[in-house]
Amino acid sequence: MQARDEEKQPIVDSSVHIKGVDEVDSSLTSRLGFIRKVYSILSLQLLFTALLTVWCITQEAVTKFVVQEIFLFVFAAISAIVLMCFLLCCKANARRAPKNYILLSLFTLCEAYVVSFICCTVATQNSNGIELIVIALSMTVLMTMGLTLYACTTKEDFTICTGLLWSLAICLLLLFIFTLIFPSRLLSIIYSIFAIFVYSIYIIVDTQLIVGSKRHSLQKDDYIIGALILYIDIIILFLELLKLLAQLTGKN
Repeated sequence: MQARDEEKQPIVDSSVHIKGVDEVDSSLTSRLGFIRKVYSILSLQLLFTALLTVWCITQEAVTKFVVQEIFLFVFAAISAIVLMCFLLCCKANARRAPKNYILLSLFTLCEAYVVSFICCTVATQNSNGIELIVIALSMTVLMTMGLTLYACTTKEDFTICTGLLWSLAICLLLLFIFTLIFPSRLLSIIYSIFAIFVYSIYIIVDTQLIVGSKRHSLQKDDYIIGALILYIDIIILFLELLKLLAQLTGKN
């Protein structure tokens, strides 16, 4: 009788199996929704930045105004840094709607004006300035797509390289200060190359944090932070590529 009772019992509890599958599906759906939200916000940020930059460059009167008003550029740059600190240093600001959207919108506006100022400056100081901007933009798009694809397909976990990233960031900061104290074209070129390398790594790391397939990942409420850090990486990569091209091939 005991043997027959054991034969009637199922080998695997189907309810436990179904529950586990449901949890996995729910987690995957939640992560995919998080990724879509991050990249949707990022796309709007990049689109607004591109449209504002194109408008500033193509309108001669606007270009002249942007280049001459250094105060607005400094104000926008400082405001962007302050807003970035509000979002990154206090995660409550980045998780509470609509406050997070307002802060991110203001940050994007300030950062877009900074990009517009730099592009207008390059366009006015170099006869091939528009060509340099287009080349830098094309290189940024290709590099970002390639780095994103690599981050999503590689088995290497770059999210555990926090110490290395901090070391690279400190070295980059020291090199930037050194170029300010001892201004040199060669030092400026070295700084741009190093900055391009560092922020290429940051794009890989931040992409893996967003995708969430490695040891560390962003939480589902951190979609604003995900869009913010990836936007910063792409913008700085573009600006450093533009700066490098202007130094190497610019025609005054």
